[in-house]
Amino acid sequence: MKKQGVIALLLLIWGAIMLSASADLLQLSNGDSLSGHLVRIQEGVLVFRTTLKGQIMAPVDTVQNLQTEDAWMLTMMQEDVFYGRLRMKDNETWLYPLSPSQSPHPLTLSQIQEALEIPDTSASHSKEEEPPQWEMAMESGVRNRAGSRGEADGYLRLGLQYQDTTLKARSEVLVERADPDDFPQTAHGDVLVQGNSDADTQPYVNLNLQRDTIAAIDARTQLSLGLTHSLASNDTFTLAGFSALSFSHEQWEADERSTVENKGQLQLGLRVSQVLFGKGELSENLFFYPSFTEIGAMRAASETRLRWPVSKALHLRLNIALEYDSEPALSHIDPWQSFFGAGIQVDF
Repeated sequence: MKKQGVIALLLLIWGAIMLSASADLLQLSNGDSLSGHLVRIQEGVLVFRTTLKGQIMAPVDTVQNLQTEDAWMLTMMQEDVFYGRLRMKDNETWLYPLSPSQSPHPLTLSQIQEALEIPDTSASHSKEEEPPQWEMAMESGVRNRAGSRGEADGYLRLGLQYQDTTLKARSEVLVERADPDDFPQTAHGDVLVQGNSDADTQPYVNLNLQRDTIAAIDARTQLSLGLTHSLASNDTFTLAGFSALSFSHEQWEADERSTVENKGQLQLGLRVSQVLFGKGELSENLFFYPSFTEIGAMRAASETRLRWPVSKALHLRLNIALEYDSEPALSHIDPWQSFFGAGIQVDF
C-alpha cells in the first residue's frame, strides 16, 4: 500500500508538472502566482481560469506579470494594436510579436484596453491532413430480460466506427442467443452517419433494424433523417441532441397471423458521455418516438453503458436498457421491457 501511495503521489506530481508546462502564468501584486488559462482582458478587468481555483477576476492594475502560451490581440489605451505572446522577463511582462520583423519589448499591463485570443488555425490544418480512422470492437457476455421472462442468455455485439474530415459513421449489431430453434430470437442493428465539420449542428441519417419475437416483432426497419446539435463538449464530457423525421416498416407475428404496418414518427433524443476517473466511460442514450400517423402512440428507448478498461484493448462492460411501446402487438405483452447485460469488450 505504501508503494502504491508513493507511485500515486509521483503520478500526481508529474501530472501537475505537465499541466503547468502548457499553462498561462499569472503573478499578482500581492505575491500570489497562479497557473491556468487567460480568458480575456476587458475594461480594466482580467479574467483568468486557474488550474485549481476555477475562474477568477482581477483588476489589471493588480497584475504584476503575465505569461501566455497562445497568441493574443492586444488593444492598448492609446488605440495601438499588438499581436503576439506575453512572456515574463527580468520581473517584467514582455510582448513577443508574431511578426519576425518586430522586436520583443516590455509591456505595461495596465495600459491594455482589451485582449482577445487569436484562434489557433493549426488544428484545422491538421484536421485536413488527418487520415481516415477506423475502429472495431467485439463484445460478448450474458443478458437478462425482465418482464416477459427472467432468463439470462448469451449475446454478441459487434461495433464499427469510421471518421474522416467530412463525416462520422457508427454501426452496431447485437444478437442474443435465446432460442436455438428460432435464431436469432432477438437482434438489433443500428447505423448512424453524420457530418463532421466545426459547426455545432450536423445533418445525420440513422437506420435501425430490430427483431424481437418475444415482443411479437418479426422485423422492424426504421429510417430517420434529421439534425444533431452539440449542446456541450469538452475533453471529458459530451452532450448532443437529436431531432428527426422517422419512418418505419414493421412486421408483427401475433396469434399465428402476420401483420405489416408502415408508420411515421418523430425521433427526439439525447446522447451524453462522461469520462470517469480519467479512464472509464459512462454513456446514456435516451430516445422518444411519438407517432404522427397514430395519435397517442409512442415508443421510447433508453440505454446506459459503463465501460471500464482492463488493458489497452480489453474492457469490462455493463449495459442497462429500457424499452417502451404504448401499443404492443398482443395485449398480454408488457409495454415495458428491461434488460441488464454484462460482458467483455475487445478492441481491434
